[in-house]
Amino acid sequence: MTINKNFDFFLEADLSRYSGQWVAISGNQVIANDLKSEVVINRANEICKEKREIPLFAKIPEKDQVLIL
Repeated sequence: MTINKNFDFFLEADLSRYSGQWVAISGNQVIANDLKSEVVINRANEICKEKREIPLFAKIPEKDQVLIL
């Protein structure tokens, strides 16, 4: 399932350059990023619509924050 692969990528990738931003992940890559979730959602949905994929959305914590799953 695509979501599982995207989630695995999210857990393993170094996404520190997106610190404090929202990201959309599809196909083992970040396909959209921005400080506003609405922008990321709209961009990702446009990209994934043609591929019929469901992207994974996540907010990347800032350096002094902890991510709890």
